[in-house]
Amino acid sequence: MWGSAFLMADVALRDFSPAAATAGRLVVAALFFSLAMAVRRKRPERGGQVWLLVAGMAIVGNLMPFFLINWGQTRVESGTAAILMGVVPLVTAVMAQAFVRGERFHLWKGIGIAVGFAGVVVLFGGPQLSGHPAVMLGAGAILVAALGYASGTILADK
Repeated sequence: MWGSAFLMADVALRDFSPAAATAGRLVVAALFFSLAMAVRRKRPERGGQVWLLVAGMAIVGNLMPFFLINWGQTRVESGTAAILMGVVPLVTAVMAQAFVRGERFHLWKGIGIAVGFAGVVVLFGGPQLSGHPAVMLGAGAILVAALGYASGTILADK
């Protein structure tokens, strides 16, 4: 189901700019969550520190990745974007070692992360690794988006 977001972005980018597609996605999500909060009669948390954390998570974990993925998909195919986003749990696992209390590194975790990265390289690799600069730039943007998703996940642990 997660992979369908890349296909839908590909369709949206036929008629909209990356910024417009990002804004549309965020507006639809905000409306949905506002409705869900209203139905559940929930009020947003109060306090500046909570809102600062939420704003950081929104920018790093949603706004930036959505835009970078959309921009990257103007240079790479949606399937390639989906493959590259396979690094999200791997980057999250690496970042967690430094930023999440109680997260412990061990040999099997290291092997799993290495195998995961190798898998992404194999799936993305070959001709694309020596591809056109525009493709590499788009792939780079998508990898930075993956870093944003991972960072948002780490922030959510705070």
